[in-house]
Amino acid sequence: MDAMKISWRKFRTADDGAVTVDWVVLTSAVVALCITLLNVIWGGAFTLTTKVTTEIENIDVEKYISGMDGG
Repeated sequence: MDAMKISWRKFRTADDGAVTVDWVVLTSAVVALCITLLNVIWGGAFTLTTKVTTEIENIDVEKYISGMDGG
């Protein structure tokens, strides 16, 4: 019976599991934050890329070439 009391006291005062849970929660929060930030960055980069592509496609190359040779 004394061994069981000693075991129960050790179990009650041990905080190894709580530390593990804290690390799991913190790590998952950091991962979720990173995923959220990547989604925001990806959306902005995609929008910018689309705008640049549209501008490049709308450039009148003949206009610029004719302006270079004095015509």
